[in-house]
Amino acid sequence: MTYGRIEVQVAGHAREFFPGGRDRHWVDLAGPATAREIIEQLGVSPDLVMAVFVDGELRDKDAVPPPGAILLLISPPSGG
Repeated sequence: MTYGRIEVQVAGHAREFFPGGRDRHWVDLAGPATAREIIEQLGVSPDLVMAVFVDGELRDKDAVPPPGAILLLISPPSGG
């Protein structure tokens, strides 16, 4: 039995580091988890994420999104 499901959306170039290079993922959680732990569960370093939004509100990586939340991850700008 799972605690809940989180939808993870990835904006920016960091999506290439997420599974399959996709910009949307669904994560089933066994219990409460921080945004940092959810990012790590997807096999990505939290250092690749500049900003975290939980249901549209800017939060830090130690925020614990509730089941059913949308976690939007923004990567730092790059290019040259």
